[in-house]
Amino acid sequence: MVTLRAALNHLRDHPHQPSAPITICSDSQSALATLREGPASQKTLLGAAIWTELAALAGPSRRIHLQWVPSHCGVDENERADQITKEATALPQAAVPVDVATAHRAAARLARDRTIAAWPEGWYRTLMENRLPPPAATGGQIVGRRRPPAPRGPLVRIPPIPSPDWTEPFR
Repeated sequence: MVTLRAALNHLRDHPHQPSAPITICSDSQSALATLREGPASQKTLLGAAIWTELAALAGPSRRIHLQWVPSHCGVDENERADQITKEATALPQAAVPVDVATAHRAAARLARDRTIAAWPEGWYRTLMENRLPPPAATGGQIVGRRRPPAPRGPLVRIPPIPSPDWTEPFR
């Protein structure tokens, strides 16, 4: 999505044909699916920034189309974009702003990888390879999920206790 935002910034800063339609091709299905949810549904600053750029570029006489293309299938421009992206990932990343959701996912991924790396050798690791065990149930609660509330009230209906007058004939 960073590349998509850079492409939109370039189009905004270098307007060659202000009314010509724009088609942007991307091999990232997840990026296109995120943007397809609409501007109000964006959960990251990057998604919101892309929608802001799309709105600035679009107009009554200009349509913008985001098109998915398969990766590594010989589309020259896509192959070049992949090469530029690969080169960009090797650059220092200290000055790149990161939103909270991305930082949270990165921290969770790092914690998961370290947990798996520290997992002792044995039958479980041999069987499950790099998968962690499922969440454990603790004290009636499932960790990480909500269990439906227990029903309120008795589960068994208890009949009323007979009065002493009722038991009199049986003595």
